[in-house]
Amino acid sequence: MRPFEMLVLVTLLLTLTGFFVAKTRRPRWFSTLPSLAVIFAVFHLILEKYRWQMVPIYVLTVFLFVLSIILLKRQSRKRVQPTSKGHRVIRIVLAAFGLLCLLISAVPPVLFPVFRLPKPSGPYKVGTTIFQFLDSSRLETLTEDPNDHREFMARVWYPAEPPLNASPVPYRKYSPAIGSILQQGAAAFGKQPPDFIFSHLDLLKSNAYKDAPVSKAQSLYPIVCFSCGFLSDLDEYQVYFEELASHGYIVFSLNQPYESQSVVHPDGRIIPFNKAHAEEFQRTTEETTPLWKRFWESKNMEERASIAKQILEKGSFLNKIIRIRSEDYRFLATQLNKINSGERKSPLTGKLDVSKLGIFGHSGGGAVAGQVCAVDSRFKAGINLDGFQLGDVIDRKVQQPFMIMYSEGFAGSNDSMLQNFQNVTYVITIRGSKHSDFSDNPLIFPLSKRMGTSGSISSRRMLRITNDYILSFFDKYLKGKDAALLDGPPLQYPEVIFKKLNNK
Repeated sequence: MRPFEMLVLVTLLLTLTGFFVAKTRRPRWFSTLPSLAVIFAVFHLILEKYRWQMVPIYVLTVFLFVLSIILLKRQSRKRVQPTSKGHRVIRIVLAAFGLLCLLISAVPPVLFPVFRLPKPSGPYKVGTTIFQFLDSSRLETLTEDPNDHREFMARVWYPAEPPLNASPVPYRKYSPAIGSILQQGAAAFGKQPPDFIFSHLDLLKSNAYKDAPVSKAQSLYPIVCFSCGFLSDLDEYQVYFEELASHGYIVFSLNQPYESQSVVHPDGRIIPFNKAHAEEFQRTTEETTPLWKRFWESKNMEERASIAKQILEKGSFLNKIIRIRSEDYRFLATQLNKINSGERKSPLTGKLDVSKLGIFGHSGGGAVAGQVCAVDSRFKAGINLDGFQLGDVIDRKVQQPFMIMYSEGFAGSNDSMLQNFQNVTYVITIRGSKHSDFSDNPLIFPLSKRMGTSGSISSRRMLRITNDYILSFFDKYLKGKDAALLDGPPLQYPEVIFKKLNNK
């Protein structure tokens, strides 16, 4: 909870606790507590801003303030009389009930916290901006309009020199609550929560400054692209992007329309998630469940590879999505040259080292990273974060250095394809983690641990480990720097199971 929220809560707690003491024994300052709670609430609303999770506390604050006024008026009209035993019992019962109400009221702010993202560890401050891209040479195959062409957005994080008086943008400046996986993903399957449920995300502060000038510390910066998970959002992994940008990388994260979350354009246009795709995804999942069961039960890598091909055949929809996204990133790679040359106006002009281009992604986006590396040599290194490797990699060689990071439950899912990674390949498994731990969501929504969607490892610890490996990998293969973390099992991270395959 934020400072003034805590002050309101503590003041209410003292107020209610005081009712357990007889009026004649309460200190004089006790009567000022309800007014003080109102003052703290006003400062909270002005400085920290309203959020729906605090509504029960607002109500309790007003109620106790009004009650205190009534009691003061009664006290001024008559002398204080000794309280009967019955009245004392009623007072204590009501005070206990008030404490229970306060406890319940404190639950929503705790489960949906507002805080600033972890500070990135690099020497650079971080800027952020957005791009819109239209590939007029490619038809949009995810809509029913035969004349649609592929259009998508990218948000970029980069080393920056923001003005002294600049403020970082909110966490959801570019993709408001409508783009949340928890809202739109549920809506796609007919279980939409109330619209206000994620409105507090606008109050979260990032560490990035909107359209800040690019840092002049280096003439050129290497580039890393990111692909989000299926049903996810380009903004759900900001801890990674800010960390990389703070260490001198320019990071492009894409939102893929119709199969990713709803894409919210700067002009207010919303390209919604296509419900038909959700239904197709659900049907594919049901059809492949028996195959997945056989896949996990098998210990034979050849048999697993054969089952994986069957999964890919059944999962033709996901395969189609992987290839569409792959073409998005290949188109982006071409556009980077136009941005860098000034053909397309941007603050990043002249700052992109297009010869040092990497890619990583989570879940389905991790599969995109492998696919892109398999078909486009302009990408020099790739990382798959807990994604089953769809696409061409099952039959095609990947020549770039590559890293596969697994959650504990997904460990080994791509091992039957490791022979197709022809360069140095790292396989990292993080004990105590689950699939969603590779995103910001467990940090933003602590409730996910209670729901079992994230693992036992702490969210900040998980993000620190993942950030260290991502940064070390790209430092080594895009910047040519030494990376001790990639030399062997790390002493500082006992949660990590480390494998290095020298395939070349």
